[in-house]
Amino acid sequence: MRQGDVAVKFCNGMTALCWKDKRQVYMLTNMHSPRNKLITEERKRFLKKFDGDVSLCEKEKLTTTKPKIVADYNKHMGYVDLGDRMASTYSFARRTRKWTKKIIL
Repeated sequence: MRQGDVAVKFCNGMTALCWKDKRQVYMLTNMHSPRNKLITEERKRFLKKFDGDVSLCEKEKLTTTKPKIVADYNKHMGYVDLGDRMASTYSFARRTRKWTKKIIL
């Protein structure tokens, strides 16, 4: 799949979607119809350019196309989902050890 490609399957009132942005995004919903509606969205991002010793930041407009299912999820995503996503990168099983104990003992 290339960036922006969408694959949709519909069965028994459920819609399964695979969309490629930076990574492949998989979604399963019963709220949306199988018709794949795409939304065009403009975002601004900062682009760093290096000119000799000075780095210049310029705003650049990006136009992206995404499915309505993804846009609705991002709009209504709560803090629980955001917290789960951030906590998934941290390993809670790792024990903390003080480096001073290792040196003294």
